[in-house]
Amino acid sequence: MRFNRVTYYSVYIDEEEYSLFQQFFNNHEEERYERPLLDIKFWLRKIGDEIGADDRYFRNESFRGGDTRAFPPPARYLETECNLRLYCMRINENAVILFNGGEKTANTAQECDNVRRHFLQANKLSKAIFTAILEKEIMINEDDGRLIYDDSLELEI
Repeated sequence: MRFNRVTYYSVYIDEEEYSLFQQFFNNHEEERYERPLLDIKFWLRKIGDEIGADDRYFRNESFRGGDTRAFPPPARYLETECNLRLYCMRINENAVILFNGGEKTANTAQECDNVRRHFLQANKLSKAIFTAILEKEIMINEDDGRLIYDDSLELEI
């Protein structure tokens, strides 16, 4: 998804039909997730069109040196509490990679049966993406901050 200030990317695992980001929305179609999903969509648009991917609008969800973050922004920016977490990796002000997530029901993602696997997967993917950037398999366009990569790029996690 490309907005005025931010381009959002996602990842496909193996030969799955949907990206991790699409899976996140597909897995949360129940009515009780309507408001949290609206909050997440609102912030994706606001950050994408108006603010840019400023680090303060992302929850730090890194684990063992990873670069994983989460939506929605920290509670101080929200009107209502939101326990739904969409894990992501903020590359820079203009590029964010969206993963999967779930409803966080414990104090930490590691303790939560709902999000633990998404959280761990996001941290592994963040490390693999960081390595791909270092190895120049993924480049960052100096003009607009967007990612440049071969569509056949495969990451080992």
